[in-house]
Amino acid sequence: MEAADWSDAGARAVAVGGADGLLLVNAWWEPLSFRLPDDRTWAVELDTADPTVGRLASGTIELAARSLVLASARAST
Repeated sequence: MEAADWSDAGARAVAVGGADGLLLVNAWWEPLSFRLPDDRTWAVELDTADPTVGRLASGTIELAARSLVLASARAST
């Protein structure tokens, strides 16, 4: 991200990722879809809007309004 991105008053979401993990934040009052990187499957470790354990995601994931998701990359089998 550039400096202007951090000061954009209209920005309502952020995604931060590393090799094996993602942090997705939706500060908007409506649900938002995030495109997940690669063709990997991601294990949702924490979702502040959905306590379901063991949920998997690939391709895209929808975050509820004002929520946060922490996901880890699943190992290939």
